[in-house]
Amino acid sequence: MNMRLPRHRHLGERGAVGGGEGVIFGMLILVAGTLVILNLWAILDARMALDTAASEYLRTYTEQQYFFQARVVGEAAAKDSLTQRGLSPYRVSIQASEPQGFGPCAVAVVQLTTQVPWVRVPFLAGAGSTTVRVTQTELIDAHREVSASANFQQFATPCASS
Repeated sequence: MNMRLPRHRHLGERGAVGGGEGVIFGMLILVAGTLVILNLWAILDARMALDTAASEYLRTYTEQQYFFQARVVGEAAAKDSLTQRGLSPYRVSIQASEPQGFGPCAVAVVQLTTQVPWVRVPFLAGAGSTTVRVTQTELIDAHREVSASANFQQFATPCASS
């Protein structure tokens, strides 16, 4: 009895599917996707911090009796809020305006702006940054006792038109 073992033919690399390139390309996609998500999260986090700081600014601003006191206390509240959220207040620009001046029922507007740097990658130095800007508006209480500023325009306020 002659038992022969089946012969395996050596085909070389014919018909083989490349696996190494697929793994490398997959890792590249994974890293790039992670960087995009990190950048989006940094922008979202900065936006939430600025939104909270603007709300705090206007809340404390509208509770004050005097214009200069309102600006100082409002800015301190915004900076404190930014610090608590982990964002440096020195990187944030705070611009406040009162279109009708400071007085009862006047409109108070605050705009906070910061630059959010893109996630740093070792092989890409200084890739760039994104500007995040938040603007909020609030009315000073019409029934609060407030010392009006010199430029207060009583008949230009929203309460005068209603």
